[in-house]
Amino acid sequence: NFPVKQLFFCVGCPHPQHEGSIVNALIAKHSIRNYDFIGELVYCIPNGAESAKIINKYQFADRVVLVDRGQQTTIQDKINRIAGNENIAGALAIILADDGQCNTEFSYCGHRAGNAQDGGFAAHDDKIFWSELDIPVFLVTAASADRLKQGMNMKTMKIPRMG
Repeated sequence: NFPVKQLFFCVGCPHPQHEGSIVNALIAKHSIRNYDFIGELVYCIPNGAESAKIINKYQFADRVVLVDRGQQTTIQDKINRIAGNENIAGALAIILADDGQCNTEFSYCGHRAGNAQDGGFAAHDDKIFWSELDIPVFLVTAASADRLKQGMNMKTMKIPRMG
């Protein structure tokens, strides 16, 4: 089961897998592998889930959550803040936008992040944490994340004490 998957996306088309563009994504090693979802992309605020308070969590239901990887917060902390172990926010999936550490083949994504040869990212994480999460989690390169963000209707703003 090869850990690099294809994610299809488009703006305003009903069938992304037939009409959309494709980005490669590395699935988490211990993430669920049986999934099928179509959903609108929503960008987590704060974008890197650095704060325990996620401002737009109410928007996550039945959507795919995009969150920046960054260095300040572990991947497990980000996922807990977005979905928690029981996915109370109702997200369909989580896409982590890499911060530039991953190469396009996902053969290197940083010292501890894992890679395609390890069977996915977060290969060294606690399997129990991942077994309790019922949605897939993907990592896309910074360039692919930029492509996804271009299709979103976003504005840049600074939020006091959050960046």
